[in-house]
Amino acid sequence: MDDDDKNQQAQRLIEEMTRITWLKSRNFDSDDVNKPRARFPCDTAVHVAVFEANLDMLEYLHKRGASMQATNALGFTPLQNASGSVTPAIIAWVSERSFADPL
Repeated sequence: MDDDDKNQQAQRLIEEMTRITWLKSRNFDSDDVNKPRARFPCDTAVHVAVFEANLDMLEYLHKRGASMQATNALGFTPLQNASGSVTPAIIAWVSERSFADPL
């Protein structure tokens, strides 16, 4: 393994640890990306990433199998959360995946 490969591998590990830290700091289980938080309104990590307009985390969560159809305790999906509070780019990203994901 040459130095470029080692640097790329190190960068991927740093990115993964950053994402796990994001999940843990918001009281999510990093092993189950669909498990909602215990506290009301019981959002999933996708709901929070949408609210924070964090596209990097949305892409990461989606790759790990996070549902774009999950509802919180108020019955809102991530798309419904997105429609009132974030950038058009986030709304478009969530919208595309919401309708592509099976219910």
